[in-house]
Amino acid sequence: MADIPVLINGNEYSAVDVKVTMAGVPVFGIAAINAEENQDKEDYYGLGSDRPVGRRRGVKKASGSITLYPVEIEAIQKAAPNHDILDIAPFDIIMVAVPKNSDNILNITLKNCEFMKNGRSFNVTDTTTETELPLILSHIKW
Repeated sequence: MADIPVLINGNEYSAVDVKVTMAGVPVFGIAAINAEENQDKEDYYGLGSDRPVGRRRGVKKASGSITLYPVEIEAIQKAAPNHDILDIAPFDIIMVAVPKNSDNILNITLKNCEFMKNGRSFNVTDTTTETELPLILSHIKW
């Protein structure tokens, strides 16, 4: 019997492998980042058939959010026009991940992002504080 390699798929992506830049500036105070694209799809039917005869597709819609620590939000806010993150012109967010000892590169770009909300959240039981900020974006370059 042949020996099976210990790591058949090699090293997987980990949070420590992800580097993020916003508008070309490295950002480190990120707790989470989420991005997705959706597209409405619907089958249509014709007379005399109980199966779809075709499919319609809607527009693709991208959405996302970024969860930041307060110190990072404050730094972005200080650099923003009028000290308001809602006034920042559209920017790209680039996420790059390279697992240790691997040639696999994950490169995802959120295009034309803008913050949709400015806020902070604190809770007496929290040992860390972080705030999720929704983003509007035009599309995702996978």
